[in-house]
Amino acid sequence: MSVSGIYPANRPQLSDAEIAVLAALPESAQASRKATHAELHAAIVSLAQRNGFTLELEVVGTGFMAVIARDLRVVANVRGGGEETFYCESQRGDLLRQLAEEIARSCGPQIVLPSNGDEGTLVIAS
Repeated sequence: MSVSGIYPANRPQLSDAEIAVLAALPESAQASRKATHAELHAAIVSLAQRNGFTLELEVVGTGFMAVIARDLRVVANVRGGGEETFYCESQRGDLLRQLAEEIARSCGPQIVLPSNGDEGTLVIAS
């Protein structure tokens, strides 16, 4: 199981090539921000509907859990200080990328960072 985070693409982990890709976008498309839980929820539902994937959603006291296509597990939680966070677990990198694309539609370019220390992947909404 690969654990990953999806973050705004304005982080310093971008390669020179990814910086060039961002620079080629219109200025309005370069802005990137972290997804709220509401935006994450909408992206999850959209991903499942758009691709005909199964979707299991469970609301918990401090957020929600979702399983998409019986593989991609998303855990959204609110920290003690009120910060909305989430992480993803999946065997399939393509599902992580698709979720990042859905998030990028409303929040701008995103970067998928695996927990194993591998380099992140820039994702822009297509």
